[in-house]
Amino acid sequence: AAPVDAFVELEKARGHNAVDEVDKTLATLKAVLKGAELLTPAIFAAGKCLLNNTVPPGWEKRWEGPEEPVKYCKAIVRRMVAVSAMMERVKQGALLAKPVRLEDFFHPETFLNALRQQSAREAGVAIDSLELVTSWDAAKSASVPGAFVDGLRLQGAVFDGRSLRDTAADAAPFARLPVARLSWLVPGHPSASGPSGGGNEPPMRVPLYLTPEREKAIAELQFPVYDSEESARWILAGVAVTLA
Repeated sequence: AAPVDAFVELEKARGHNAVDEVDKTLATLKAVLKGAELLTPAIFAAGKCLLNNTVPPGWEKRWEGPEEPVKYCKAIVRRMVAVSAMMERVKQGALLAKPVRLEDFFHPETFLNALRQQSAREAGVAIDSLELVTSWDAAKSASVPGAFVDGLRLQGAVFDGRSLRDTAADAAPFARLPVARLSWLVPGHPSASGPSGGGNEPPMRVPLYLTPEREKAIAELQFPVYDSEESARWILAGVAVTLA
């Protein structure tokens, strides 16, 4: 199986494991309350976490999601629905034929690694020789190996696919980004320089974070800003990309 297809299958299995863990905890608590099962230190600790509106450690071992139990359960269900739909695309051999949403995965950073592994295999090169390249021109990048990614959000600026501009004073804190094409390419590839229009200057790199809290960055995306002073201005403004 292709690495990205195998990744989706693994995501489905991980999701089922997380659901089973939640179900086991709640079923055991219910049995204890009915007097059908003894209260153990482990289930006592899990119950205490839930009473405090925090996720039990056993759940976090399966997947590190939202800290509140209700939000955690909703996030698992949403991802399981999305991954199940992606499994249908895998069966059709068309996972990457349509844009993917990284927030639909339990482990989006692992998807990027799987895409990198698949790109290296198809190009016949070492995986360490590839660099992640961003394109915002869907028409021009369709023939370039990679994946279209939808649903990304930008904080600190607005981007229309061609240029960055300041946000309005009354604007929402996050602006939706156009569909991006993420490709792992060797440095000599015609598209390896990133977004076009910069001559010999490299494009500005912006971190991609898992959450709006910016606790963990999983990649850097490129934007068509080639002037060092302008790049510094945006960086000082705290421009960053997050998953929706």
